[in-house]
Amino acid sequence: MSTPRLVTGSSPTTTNREREEYQAALHSWLFERAPGQAKLFSYICEKYFAGQSEQLKEYTVAAEVFGRSADFDSRQDPIVRVNINRLRHALRKYYRTEGRNHPIQIAIPSGRYVPVFKQMRSATQAKETGNDEGLRDDELPEQPTARSPSPRRWRDFRQLVFGAGVLVGLVVAAVSIVLVWTYGFGKFTPDTLRLASMITSIDPAIRIMCGSTNPAILDELGQVWVGDMYFRGGTMSPVRGSLPLSHPVYRSRREGRFSYRIPLAPGCYQLHLHFVETEPKGFPVGGSGRLFDIVLNGQTVERDFDVELQAGGYNTPLSRVFTDVRPAPDGFLAIDFRTSRSWPTLSGIEIVPGTPGRMLPLRLTAQTTTYMADDRTIWRPDHHYTGGRAVTRGEKILATRDPGLFRGERYGSFRYSIPVSPGKYTVRLFFAEAHFGPSNPGGGGEGSRLFEVFCNGKALLRDFDVFREAGGENRALVRSFSGLEPDPRRKLVLDFIARRNNAMVNAIEVVAE
Repeated sequence: MSTPRLVTGSSPTTTNREREEYQAALHSWLFERAPGQAKLFSYICEKYFAGQSEQLKEYTVAAEVFGRSADFDSRQDPIVRVNINRLRHALRKYYRTEGRNHPIQIAIPSGRYVPVFKQMRSATQAKETGNDEGLRDDELPEQPTARSPSPRRWRDFRQLVFGAGVLVGLVVAAVSIVLVWTYGFGKFTPDTLRLASMITSIDPAIRIMCGSTNPAILDELGQVWVGDMYFRGGTMSPVRGSLPLSHPVYRSRREGRFSYRIPLAPGCYQLHLHFVETEPKGFPVGGSGRLFDIVLNGQTVERDFDVELQAGGYNTPLSRVFTDVRPAPDGFLAIDFRTSRSWPTLSGIEIVPGTPGRMLPLRLTAQTTTYMADDRTIWRPDHHYTGGRAVTRGEKILATRDPGLFRGERYGSFRYSIPVSPGKYTVRLFFAEAHFGPSNPGGGGEGSRLFEVFCNGKALLRDFDVFREAGGENRALVRSFSGLEPDPRRKLVLDFIARRNNAMVNAIEVVAE
């Protein structure tokens, strides 16, 4: 594996290679389907090659790329910072996929608009410097502090959840095997419905891995996902190749013309449909992508649905949330996927007991395991994010009944794209400054960390200093924002943008109003 090193030379040969790399990235699949990012990328690179890097300032970029007028105020309009951050993420994604073996790679350092061309070097050379990532000392991220032992209450709870999850997994696996062995996939008989009732009596949620022949899998949350069932038509298709997706639901899919008829007890449910588009637009050659309709109990809920467009790219997971879902009078939830252009695709179905008229609360903690708060609410492990890094802090957090909620932290410049149903939401952000401060590893204090937070382009926090707002280090702080609405893709997109050192967050709560 190779790691990056900054190019220090500026010879004509080096410049030609940099231009070749710039052109290769610009004409990649990733940038061809994102013309806005391609325009910004082209602008800053051409300025760089023209020797005009000093012109790459926020005001100039706003005027020449985004057409902002002479009275542009960056404090009121974050368009440049938001889009340059998206461009950084796009470049990182490109060099994890198409460009991963390129000898020169392009990056945009945090807080700057000038591109940097990095020449890759071997892992052996990197280790000789003691810097495995090949970065300069001033580019090194914050270092995690030592993990403190988990509280006994949480350790016991984890053991209980794991043991219960394994038991549920074994029972559901046995039931699923009987279903498949006796009746086959997709067949409906009275005995099938009785066995389905056994599953829902153990775990009221139904989670199906579409296109999978695995009887059952336990995910990192202790939730049971069963193999494909209740379907008619279509074909089972494994997802081949290495995707940046760890959840088992994205390892297979059902494609073609198909439908599902899922037996449900009377009541209100919340439905999550999971997708991933693994083929970029242009397949087959000359094509223009995949479009299909989604119909629930005879009602069209999505027309000309484009997974790649809604997810923001191919190989990118997408979850669509539907509330107030109920079975039809015959006791089934019918989900039909109808061809609009090219075959429909589906990776997973998740049905959980819901609340009439609103989405269930979503609670995320920047940790790798589930956390049960003092009020017995469950916080799920970190997901829905792109960018940033995770760290576990060992400092004791004050001014809260739940110090364990603040042990995990995501830091850097990063984004959360949270799928929701239409409506208005309250978002609560949880912070504690456990890196900077007189007694913390980073030293300093007020002013050491400044960052901004945006929701779908709207500023929530500007020049935010957790240390100052919380009244010191290692103190819990919660900021609440109401009336937030999803974007056209039904997502609350939270951008955390560093201004001085790294942005950070410990936990996020999303509650429907």
